[in-house]
Formats: sequence, structure tokens, C-alpha cells
Amino acid sequence: MAQHHEVHEYTSRVDHIEVLWYLNTFTPDGGPSLTPTLTPSVTPTPSPSSGPSATPTPTPTPEDIANHLVVNEVYNDPDSTHRITGVGGENRGEWLEIYNPTSSDINVNGWTIEEASGGDETLSDITIPGHGFLILGGATEAELREVWSIPAGVLFFSASGGKIGNGLNNPGDLILLKTDTAELVDAVSWGSDTSVLDPAPPDVGTGHSLERDPDGKDADTAGDFVDRETPQPGQ
Repeated sequence: MAQHHEVHEYTSRVDHIEVLWYLNTFTPDGGPSLTPTLTPSVTPTPSPSSGPSATPTPTPTPEDIANHLVVNEVYNDPDSTHRITGVGGENRGEWLEIYNPTSSDINVNGWTIEEASGGDETLSDITIPGHGFLILGGATEAELREVWSIPAGVLFFSASGGKIGNGLNNPGDLILLKTDTAELVDAVSWGSDTSVLDPAPPDVGTGHSLERDPDGKDADTAGDFVDRETPQPGQ
């Protein structure tokens, strides 16, 4: 008796293995048995993204930040909003910001601030805390706080004669900070005075200040300083 073969294909997927079953249907007098054929299935691996990677923002290295007190900000040409009258004349409203970038307290008793044209100022028994500020100017603390927004805890020293030295020279000047043994700690010059920094940071406009950015930066270049349109004494 002739055999009739009918082939049916069944496909099943188990754990990424494709199984093909070939089923022969035959008459009761016999025929081939069920035989599975296994065909491995390949799962593609995603390729890495070729998109652009983020560029880290440069930050000042520890070597850029001083390990000593610095003359951090200079305000040498007051505008009408911040002008203070009295002893010292138009120089009364000028000020310097001394910053302590270290984590240790530093006492400045007997230290001096020297200005190019003379008239040195000798500091009193003041201790500047780590990361703290001292504002030195011709005016009193009360007068400065009246025209400036200055954080609580900032220290002040009023220069004799109502001005720093003989008054800060707008086109160019220099400031030296020395210890009680005349050891130079920090120095800055600006504008036409290139005795400390050459080239020196340019003189800024009326009402602006010259400030280290960030606070305490001391790479001994004009690039340590920026023209601060809105001065920020004590911060």
C-alpha cells in the first residue's frame, strides 16, 4: 500500500534557540519517526555609542590658590553712590580687601600696608580667621556698611588720616603687604605701575574694583584679577 507523507513545519523559540520540527504524517503501517533539527539563533550585540563626550570644566588647581594672606580686591575710584566725605577727601571711600585663603587663623598685629607714594599703615591686633576677610579703608566700619552690603563677621581697619597711604592712584599704583618683620607676604600693582606685575592688570573704571577670581588666586600674573563691575567687599 502506498504511503502518503505530509510534512508540517513547527517553529518554537526557547532561550534564543530556534527549533524546527519536521513532522511526518503517515499511514499506520509505519514511517519515519519525529526528528528535531536545532538551529542556533544569533542575538546581535549593540555597538558603543559614537556620540560626543562631555568636556569637563577647568577648575583652579590647588597651586593657583595662595597659602598666605593676599590683597584680594582693590577699590580705588569710588563712584557717586559710594563716595564718603570727610577726613581724607575723595580718597576716604577707597578700600582694600585682605583675604585669608588658608584654613588657619592669622594675626596681623604690627603688619604693614605700603602704597607706592608712601604713608604706610600699621595694622593693629586683628586675627583674620581661615577663609575670612579684612576690609581696610579710610572710612569707618559704620560708614562703609552704610553704602555697601557687607556680610556680618567681616573685619575692618580704618587707616589713619582717612585714606590708605597717600591715597590710591587711579591710573596706576601698587600695594605691598608685609609682616611685622618686614617680610613681603603679597603685592599687587595695576594700570601704569608694572613694578609687581608686568604686564599689570589694567586700571578699571570709576565704581569698579579689581578682584582676584577666584578669591585667593595667586599665579603672579595679571590674569589673577578681573574687572568687577559690581564690587563685593567681604565676599
